[in-house]
Amino acid sequence: REILFDHLQNFRKDSLMILSSHRMNEIKTLVNRVVEMDLGIVAVDKTVITETKN
Repeated sequence: REILFDHLQNFRKDSLMILSSHRMNEIKTLVNRVVEMDLGIVAVDKTVITETKN
């Protein structure tokens, strides 16, 4: 699992990835948009806001 996520981090930032996971804490660093489906219908479609430390 860790190796997979390390590999996914190396993809270009403008690439499209379709991930299926219930572990949002794992994928939040990989994506900038989340689409949540419920019974095949889009329930949530929003941009992920990344937190930066100053």
